[in-house]
Amino acid sequence: IAMALAQRPQVLLLDEPTTYLDICHQLEVMQLLEELNRELQLTVVMVIHDINHAVQYSDHIAVIKEGYLVTEGKPQEIVTAQLLKDVFKVEADEFICSNGMPALLPVDLVK
Repeated sequence: IAMALAQRPQVLLLDEPTTYLDICHQLEVMQLLEELNRELQLTVVMVIHDINHAVQYSDHIAVIKEGYLVTEGKPQEIVTAQLLKDVFKVEADEFICSNGMPALLPVDLVK
């Protein structure tokens, strides 16, 4: 991320920026990206498979399956247990976190 920022981009493209990081460092990276977006007006586009991080830190989400756009929009509006069931074949429970953001807890595979 530091090397990319040294080039002073207008858009930062990231592929799984939190892979292999423990939860503390995952949150540090996501909060850093949120801060860069807000303070530098830097557009951040990333591929991320952690659905809860996507919901919490994204302004807009595109859900892609097998190369096709399934849906897109505001995370709080489109990311639901039904979406996980339809796209990923995963049953999930929905919660509202203490910060008011929705969260999903995968509990089983669709049978």
